[in-house]
Amino acid sequence: MADPEVDLGFVYDNQGRTNIPQSTFFDLNLNVDNSVEGHIDRISFTLAPEIEEHLLIRSWLIAGRPPIHPSSPRRQPFHQ
Repeated sequence: MADPEVDLGFVYDNQGRTNIPQSTFFDLNLNVDNSVEGHIDRISFTLAPEIEEHLLIRSWLIAGRPPIHPSSPRRQPFHQ
């Protein structure tokens, strides 16, 4: 288990990613932060990449119409 004092307040999960709720780095510290805005300014550059690290990486597949099999009957447009 990581030591938050040694790791600058970061705690890591079993996959090596930052555990944001458990990491004291993201806690409001009135000795360092003069305001909520100051706190957000202090953590935003670190928090954004950490959140992106937790997002699932997925491949995108563009789905279209399946090709018409040559042996299937062709559909005729509806005419009135």
